[in-house]
Amino acid sequence: MQTLNLLVSRRVWLTVLIPLVLTGCNQARTVAAQDALYCEKQGFPPGTDANFNCALQRGAERTASGAPEGPDPVLTPIPLGPPAPPPRAGGVRQIVEVTVAPGITATPYFAFTLKDDCTVDGVPTMTIDKKPEHGVAHVAPRVDYANATANGPPAACADKKVSGVALEYTPAKNYEGYDYMEFETVAKSGALTTFKVAIAVEKPEPSDDD
Repeated sequence: MQTLNLLVSRRVWLTVLIPLVLTGCNQARTVAAQDALYCEKQGFPPGTDANFNCALQRGAERTASGAPEGPDPVLTPIPLGPPAPPPRAGGVRQIVEVTVAPGITATPYFAFTLKDDCTVDGVPTMTIDKKPEHGVAHVAPRVDYANATANGPPAACADKKVSGVALEYTPAKNYEGYDYMEFETVAKSGALTTFKVAIAVEKPEPSDDD
């Protein structure tokens, strides 16, 4: 009878002791993804002891400084937003010369971009860099014939109406002489073209009061 009690006591003791030993041997230590990525950039390959120890040290330093843990650089999704505009390229300069009647709004330039089949390949952007001194200029969207430009379109597209952007100029009242302005266009591809515009404003017609 005493032998049986001893065996039971040993079995209970072992049942209690084993989980305590396993728990003591499995104290897991983890590192933040941002610290592991930092250490990888420092030359410690991911998954190595050197990377793990480096990340532990950096995490401890960050905690001591009070800096918060940033988002997981691997699991955090890339924020969505509008695509970045294409980089500007080229920088071709052109000179445009126009004659404008007094009191009339003229179109010194009509910008558009066409594909080989004469369909529009994106509307360029247009920006006035230097405003005229003797009139008013502004940019406006327009649908017009493809031949309404100083450069001229491909011959097969000249009779097609296309979407684009126009530069409009109105001379000051009763002004006669020359005016000057500059503008630039940026195509969908990012191609940049700068323009210098020389404007000759014709002499106003004499009024009945003259």
